[in-house]
Amino acid sequence: MAGAPQPKTPTNVFTAGSQKSFNAQLKKVYTWYTGGFVVFIVALAIWDFRTRGKLHPVTRWGGLALIVSQPARLALSGTAVWLAFATWLTSLAR
Repeated sequence: MAGAPQPKTPTNVFTAGSQKSFNAQLKKVYTWYTGGFVVFIVALAIWDFRTRGKLHPVTRWGGLALIVSQPARLALSGTAVWLAFATWLTSLAR
């Protein structure tokens, strides 16, 4: 549309209070997400020690891989490349 008024700069849809609440909720989700892996790995290690008397190599290396890769997975999950890939992948199911 020629001559249509252009929107001004985008406005922030969050108020200060809602942004603070959102950040607090995000921190809780991240804490539970991180804690879930740690609880799983610790439970598996306890199982290994009780049944085998030692830590199974897959528990050691797999647990280490999960713990080390978690920050990278969280950092990459918000990138434009990943979001484009995820959008493409989910479009295949439609």
